[in-house]
Amino acid sequence: MNIINTIGILSKIAIRNVFRNKRRSFITSAAIAFGLAILIHLNGFNDGFNEQMINNVVRLQTGHIQISEAEFHQEIDTAKFISEPDRIIEDIYSANLTPYVKAVTKRVMFQALISSTRNSAGAMVVGISPKEERQVSVLERTIVKGGYLKEADSPSILIGERLAKNLSVDLGDKIVLLTQAYDGSMGARALRIRGIFRTGIPEIDRSTVYIPLNTAQKIAGYESEVSVIVVLLQKSQYLESIYRSLSLSLKDRGLEILTWKDLAPDMVEIIRINKVNIYIVMGIVFTLVAMGILNTMLMSVFERFREIGIIMTIGMRDRQIVLMILLESFFLAAIAGSIGVIIGLGDIWYLSKYGFDFSQFSHGIGRFLGINTIIYSMFTWKGILIPLLFVFSISIIAALYPALKAARLEIVDTLRHI
Repeated sequence: MNIINTIGILSKIAIRNVFRNKRRSFITSAAIAFGLAILIHLNGFNDGFNEQMINNVVRLQTGHIQISEAEFHQEIDTAKFISEPDRIIEDIYSANLTPYVKAVTKRVMFQALISSTRNSAGAMVVGISPKEERQVSVLERTIVKGGYLKEADSPSILIGERLAKNLSVDLGDKIVLLTQAYDGSMGARALRIRGIFRTGIPEIDRSTVYIPLNTAQKIAGYESEVSVIVVLLQKSQYLESIYRSLSLSLKDRGLEILTWKDLAPDMVEIIRINKVNIYIVMGIVFTLVAMGILNTMLMSVFERFREIGIIMTIGMRDRQIVLMILLESFFLAAIAGSIGVIIGLGDIWYLSKYGFDFSQFSHGIGRFLGINTIIYSMFTWKGILIPLLFVFSISIIAALYPALKAARLEIVDTLRHI
């Protein structure tokens, strides 16, 4: 009870001391609040940017999980294929994964030479089932000219905007696709351009084409075989658990199961670097905050030599003086932290609703953002609590030196300042 009473009394003194010099406390609190708001903004904005990059990779390229023949992605070859894809898809849904799996689709993939009447270029051919692909990817939304592929086998093709420009072709033009089938024979097909797409990702727009799945199977010499099975999950949080479940259920089939992280390691590295950069900025901001708190507390101690000497003469112990100074710093951080969190949350709310348009920089960041150049902030408890924890930790640490200095003052020395 005595401890509680002591803390209560010291808290009242600490609060009074915080408001003693209102101007200095206001300046210090404003600096802390501004630093905290900036960090909450950066965390929310960075989380939103990373989430959009992940969604970009998942919904335009890889899905959350891909199932293929072993080492297929090291060297894309028509000789590596899945022979009974429908059976595997049935196994996926029968393994109690239905609540977690949003959609599954099949794809045939191979390298090919594409020729027009004027030019030729190498490209990645992706055979898709248009109906199933709608559920897995946002390919249909990227079409800027013409229309989407038809469901049935047809001599039609979707081509990237940059590739169309390189081949000097347009809607309705005919191009010839040439590749090596799985049995070593040459597979060729004349296809008419049904649509031109723009994903905003240069690598896709200049070197990828999409054709109906049945057409791709015939060119590759397949019957029901496919190259990969793509799985899209309801939420990204399910990735690790579903990956383990699929690895266990399909381990006897000799198949390779890869997540988007395995298929897009460069994106994983970019996200990691973004997170490291945030912590570096956090360290810089709070070093400045710590210096401000240290200066405020030192000035407060120097101005109160007489007061400290008097309370020491009436019996206040060294540890109580230390606690009083630390409580002052704590209450200063609490006031500033509350203001900073309110400002930061307001910023996240606004940017999560309206976003920040990077369309004028689309050429520079298109590889990361794809077709959507508006970045929306993302609220996470981690993005709020970590900066807030930093504020209180730095406030206490920065106040330790002034507190210990005050506790070590000699009564005689303090009374000289009367």
